[in-house]
Amino acid sequence: MILFYSLSLALLVGLDAHVPHVPHVPHVPHVPHDAVHGVATGVMKDGSLVTVIAASRECRVMYTQDMGLSWTPVSGDGLERAWADKVVFHPGSRKFIIGTNEGVWSFDSTLGEVKKMSQGLPGSHGLFVTKLASPFLGSDGPVILANRLGQVWEYDFNQESWIILLDSGHLGEQFGQVAIAPNYQSLGGPTSRSMAAAFSGVLFLSEDGGNTWSVCQQFSTPSVSEEDPVITAISFAHDYAVTGCLVMATSIPNLANATKDEGTIWQSTDYGGGFTARATILSSIRALVSTPIGPFGESWFLAAPLGHPDLNEMATSQGIFRSSDAGVTWDDFGSAQDFIAEKDSSDTIGLGRAKVIDFSVSPVFSSDGSIFFSRSEGFYLSANEGLQWGRVPVRPETQLRSLKSIEGPDGNLLVVAGTYGSGTAIYNISDGGIRFIQDSPINYQEMAAISPQYAEDNVLIAVGSEGLAFWFNPDSDIPNIFQQSGWKLILQQQHLGYIRSIAFSPHFNALGTPISDQTFFMSSSTGGNWSNLRSTDGGLTAEPLTRMVNGGRAPTLRNLVVAPTYQEDVAGGRRDVYGINHRGLFGLDDSQWELVLELPSKIKGLALDPGFDRDPMTPALPRIFIAIRDAPFFIEYVDDPFAPSYREYSAGLDQVSIESIVCAPDFETNPVVYAATFSSGVKRLDLSQSTPVWEEVGSQFPNVSLDSIEISPNFATDHLLFVGSQGGLVVGKDLPGFPWVLKEMRLIRDNKAPAFHYFSPFDPRNPHPERIWPWKSIVTEVVRQRTDVSLVDADVEMTLVNGAYIEVEDSLNGIDIHTFSGPTCGEMFLEVLNLNTGHLVANLRTDLSSPTFSNAKLSLAFSQQPVKVRITANLTQGERMFFDAATFYRE
Repeated sequence: MILFYSLSLALLVGLDAHVPHVPHVPHVPHVPHDAVHGVATGVMKDGSLVTVIAASRECRVMYTQDMGLSWTPVSGDGLERAWADKVVFHPGSRKFIIGTNEGVWSFDSTLGEVKKMSQGLPGSHGLFVTKLASPFLGSDGPVILANRLGQVWEYDFNQESWIILLDSGHLGEQFGQVAIAPNYQSLGGPTSRSMAAAFSGVLFLSEDGGNTWSVCQQFSTPSVSEEDPVITAISFAHDYAVTGCLVMATSIPNLANATKDEGTIWQSTDYGGGFTARATILSSIRALVSTPIGPFGESWFLAAPLGHPDLNEMATSQGIFRSSDAGVTWDDFGSAQDFIAEKDSSDTIGLGRAKVIDFSVSPVFSSDGSIFFSRSEGFYLSANEGLQWGRVPVRPETQLRSLKSIEGPDGNLLVVAGTYGSGTAIYNISDGGIRFIQDSPINYQEMAAISPQYAEDNVLIAVGSEGLAFWFNPDSDIPNIFQQSGWKLILQQQHLGYIRSIAFSPHFNALGTPISDQTFFMSSSTGGNWSNLRSTDGGLTAEPLTRMVNGGRAPTLRNLVVAPTYQEDVAGGRRDVYGINHRGLFGLDDSQWELVLELPSKIKGLALDPGFDRDPMTPALPRIFIAIRDAPFFIEYVDDPFAPSYREYSAGLDQVSIESIVCAPDFETNPVVYAATFSSGVKRLDLSQSTPVWEEVGSQFPNVSLDSIEISPNFATDHLLFVGSQGGLVVGKDLPGFPWVLKEMRLIRDNKAPAFHYFSPFDPRNPHPERIWPWKSIVTEVVRQRTDVSLVDADVEMTLVNGAYIEVEDSLNGIDIHTFSGPTCGEMFLEVLNLNTGHLVANLRTDLSSPTFSNAKLSLAFSQQPVKVRITANLTQGERMFFDAATFYRE
């Protein structure tokens, strides 16, 4: 077993190297998710290549025109509300066809146009696409699909409707398959118009474009139990019309394997008449693809197993299999090593999506040899015909998952952002500056919150993958309950897990004075027995809030909000705290939760009327605003136990997905709700109108997808709105025609970011020196305690091997490498190469040896261009080199 998560204290702080190692439980930092399911690459009429992916719920559908250096969201006509898993490029129409659980959409990347194209398909399970197929560039064949009803459909572009080709009679098949001959020719002979489909273990074949079908006798027995084999992938050879070569994969249960199944690859050389088992794999094969002849003179079949390689079990891990002899023999050539960066697909298991993986062969494969590969554990590109694979980042570290605005002590307007990968960012709206708070123990943040009394206590809270941390502004000498400056991880003894939501009592104050309210609430998705918690002493201790009023277990709650009526020191006042889980709105009754309201679809946003009040002597109401994924989209609910009311406001929302909502702070006189949609900008609802309709706010919204929305505390006079997007902060005003502006955000990628590829060719433990190989991951707690070094987050990478290097690709005009110097530290060599030509752009060599540990930064500036950055360790015996993070600069 190979473990790279610990290092002796001696190596870290320069103590005697002979001090015995102190064993401890290794800390495994959060690894960012880049879950991608469907992928397709097409060539436009101008010769440009475009790749479209169907990704995780945070990203949905996106496209790139620069091989993954940058991504742009694809949305429109309701696509953003569906779960997209499948995508193909149709060469005849030059459009991408996107399959979802709610139908089919087309995307014309030249026009930037998205259109729903589900006409003709039956409803419900008939709209759930299990597989799409389209021929290769140069073919005039159709696009076809399989659905959960066990049917095959072809799209008629002239009639703009789907036409049924096959009804297999096998219902409820989630992973039904369909395939089409890559070089399909509508006017060619029978074998040039071949299709295949599989449902419940039965293989159907057609040689006349789907007009008639036959059942392969070898695979004619339907799967009726979990023990029966099912067909998981099908692929025709590119020269199928001549060779009759068809490759297929089946799966049966096998509890001895990690994926609880095993796969068999079958080959036919007689147009599907009979099949021979060619390979048995320790996991089911979930994707098969064939290629034309590539730059090295070979054509290939590629097969991807469901099981993801594990660094600790490399001897039995399997990568991408290739066959150059039409599917007779298979070998992964050691490629399992290319996929050891991540093995957690937990955020995409809904709808069985972890089993949806895919290949996309470049339409100019004969010259570039490129293939994309997508799976829940990451997105990959091979530039050498599938021999080696490199991970391509999809989810950007510029993503702002939460925003809070406040007026700072000096009167400047600040926006605090919790990012996914860049820690906590503070935007100074008044002077245009941006600051990243260093030394954060939580770099992948779900939320960053501000104390309601920030002007007094100067406290921020960040929550996310490592739990919960307070930040006490070191520029302030204000006392606090922990007598702490900077970051402080709290309640570690409770093993909080991944904190997803936090909310303060409106009277919270972190000064710790005896009469102050120090209450806040939090909820964890991986906190074991403590899913929801309340602390009444500023985080020194916490109590579980894990029970429903009926005695059942309370779920993890997101979007926690606390009403202004909350009073911690009064029994009747410890209520009016709300949270959401899936379709349920939950409210707190002292220390137990109750289901207040169940909605018809998933809740996306929650906000309270700023004047929320239960006093019958005032005109205000206990009013709650709720955004949901599907119709009616937006609800106003009055949580009055005697006279509850419910009202819907859907006009203007039929094509968008709301991600976050907020009320104007002057709501009493200006009753407007604002909504950040996934990729359709910001909309407003004026409840003072007789028939309120959602309307667009401002103009020229940038083409980015959104996560959060916040409103200026001085909104009545400045009209400012702030939106957290996957590209950074977007600022606008609720004034007619006022343009939205995407603020500059330097991208900080920490050492765990998917963009970084680690190599160590001279490590004697590395079985394949040309492939990626991890460095040692070092927890920095000891460094923080014993030195003055400041770090980006909770861990760094370290190597003891001379010649080890890191590579990352991006489009940049400058870069900072964050490391530190110290005893027995070696030399770092930084190179920047033009990505297209390989020519040297800039380089820098720095000796990092010094008597004591201190921060070090290597910086290079150059003209904006696509680059490959390489960071190399030049070490002598006993030396080491550390890598903490990199800051990326763009125009």
